[in-house]
Amino acid sequence: MPTEHSKAGRQPEPGTAGRSIVSREHIASEKIIATPTSLAWAQVYNAGTLFLALSLVHKVHDGKEKSVLSAAGKELLNNIEAEYFSLETKGMAAIKKALMDAIAGLPADVSLSLAAASLHKDSAFVFAMDGGTITIQRGGNTGVVLAAKPDDSTLLSATGPLEHNDMFALQTGQFTDLIDQKEVGASLLHATIQEAAALFAKKLADKEEPGAACVLLEYSAPSGTEVEKVVESRVETPSTPPSTRRGRIHLISPARNASQRDAGRPITPISPYLPP
Repeated sequence: MPTEHSKAGRQPEPGTAGRSIVSREHIASEKIIATPTSLAWAQVYNAGTLFLALSLVHKVHDGKEKSVLSAAGKELLNNIEAEYFSLETKGMAAIKKALMDAIAGLPADVSLSLAAASLHKDSAFVFAMDGGTITIQRGGNTGVVLAAKPDDSTLLSATGPLEHNDMFALQTGQFTDLIDQKEVGASLLHATIQEAAALFAKKLADKEEPGAACVLLEYSAPSGTEVEKVVESRVETPSTPPSTRRGRIHLISPARNASQRDAGRPITPISPYLPP
């Protein structure tokens, strides 16, 4: 699978890995996309500091899937862009509603796997649905911040502060089926995002999974920004009421990541990267 560099806001051609740098926000990105077929359509997208990895699958096979999926995908991206850039305030609730409103326009017979991140000012807002998974590398540790249960259309969300040299992997469910999270984490730890993208693109070229897509992000804090922050954030898990937690960010062990993913539960190893 060849690699291709691309500028922010543009989509690389399917079957390529591309690079974009949003200099004003100090974000670098690499994008990996499988070649679409009649079975599935995948795409990665960024506009400003909004990044998406998504795949569409037609629930009914009638021989017209490829054209339907491509048209539905392009309309979805247009709707997401319109909703996102119409927001006056880019907070968690507003961004989540914008995504949900755009997703609501999808045809009923098309399923969506999504991993998304909005890196706004000094915070990250991340989202996942139907197998979408988001992995982070911070300070020499890796962990899964959010993992949506396969075949579940619930849009999960989490938020937390950005720190210098944070790296994210936004992955569709089909991508996680092909590449184990241990390998994703190891690549974020021991390789640049450019090297990791080249490795993942090669693996996708050897597989037949048209719904696989991934966006790799790396954040560099502006000069003079504190590298470590202590923040106060609103925290809510599916089984507990809202609460407030103050403290530094820590990662849980890979073993706990694996057990939670197997159970199909939202994974929240990094405080305060927890569902709002």
